Amino acid sequence: SFRGGSGESPKIYLQKTHSLLTNLRKWVTMKELIVSKFGGSSVKDASAMVRCGKIVAQNCLRKVVVISATYNTTNQLEEMYRQARLDLNESKLLLDKNRDRHLRLAQDVLAYFKTDVLETVMTDIEVLYQEAEGLLLEANQGPKSERLRRGSMDLAQQEIMAQLYSIGERLSSRIFFSYLKHLMPERSLRHIDARSMIRTDSTFLEAKPKWDAIATKTEALIGDIAHKDEIVVTQGFIGMDEMGRTTILGREGSDYTATLLGHALKPSSVEIWTDVPGIFDVDPRILPSAHVIREMDYDDATLMASLGAKVLFDQTMAPVCNLGIPIYVASTLAPENGGTWIKRLPPLPGPVGMALASHPRTLKQLEQRFCQNNPGILLGERVGVISLIGNLPNNFDLDVFLSGMGITSKLLEKGERHISFLIQLERLEEAASALHSRLF
Repeated sequence: SFRGGSGESPKIYLQKTHSLLTNLRKWVTMKELIVSKFGGSSVKDASAMVRCGKIVAQNCLRKVVVISATYNTTNQLEEMYRQARLDLNESKLLLDKNRDRHLRLAQDVLAYFKTDVLETVMTDIEVLYQEAEGLLLEANQGPKSERLRRGSMDLAQQEIMAQLYSIGERLSSRIFFSYLKHLMPERSLRHIDARSMIRTDSTFLEAKPKWDAIATKTEALIGDIAHKDEIVVTQGFIGMDEMGRTTILGREGSDYTATLLGHALKPSSVEIWTDVPGIFDVDPRILPSAHVIREMDYDDATLMASLGAKVLFDQTMAPVCNLGIPIYVASTLAPENGGTWIKRLPPLPGPVGMALASHPRTLKQLEQRFCQNNPGILLGERVGVISLIGNLPNNFDLDVFLSGMGITSKLLEKGERHISFLIQLERLEEAASALHSRLF
């Protein structure tokens, strides 16, 4: 016989009360704090770093700053390692070019200030390159005995590669930290090695983070930062296993670092700053008619990323979605234009976005996913994958639509909120354009 104050049934009253308590719990646990991640294209040169510095300075709540390696540095480190296995001198030439680029970057960034710290920064950069030289020597001559004692030759080589990868983030974060320190002399700044917080298993090149250990380490190091006028600068992408060995979270994993720290710190939001103004409903480099999705659900964003859209790392949403911590994706080139908010939303009717995959590395990743339902499938050079995220209109028949264009497709996977199909590579853009015009 119980009735709520406005005559609701007990069920509805309890649902509203539960919703109110849930929102109150979020309000109580979330801190006045923003975790901000800046991608490689956003810190590629001095003018780019200046833009990022201004963004940090514009909001005093941006207290944890995660920095990626400068644009293309990760690829260059990978190439150095490959060359070192064949020709050490050639590898060192590549390293020298990368060293010169970062030394010039430090000089250009600090030229904005009258400061005497440039020599210290240069010394720190040289120390990192000496470490890189030692790793290339190991790649050429074989791992040190202590690495081999801890595991097989293959694991030792993966450990070397992971440590070499880490050089990129450690370089860029050191330079950006120097810039921020002089941009905001009134603020307290700390430069913290992400490996002291991001604890993982020992899968060196695709490490699995240990969320509880990360929360414990992060809380111990910077857990009180919400109550301080302080900024912490750290690195994306890199972690450490329980034996103190460097690991990485997978290529493009800096977004994941930001949300893992978000899971630990419970900020009001996590920002992902990049060179595009949010998440588009389809790759704008392929279809100029693409438009930014202003709001999307965590699950749809995860599907977009995992099926080939490259704005976010596919694991990014996992650490924060159950906590209701929103993710904001925007461009450092035009922060005033807004971006995409990723949060918990009710399922939206109709299609949300379209992921296109044609790069060999992306196809290789998708091959592992799709082979579960298509045993033995190989996604070769002359194919692409189109994935539609959301719900198709009831009156829309995908097979009929494509066959009407003379396009042959093969269903790879169909879920509650997506459908993925294989298509000839030379027809991918044509099919994507037609589908976009019809559905979005």
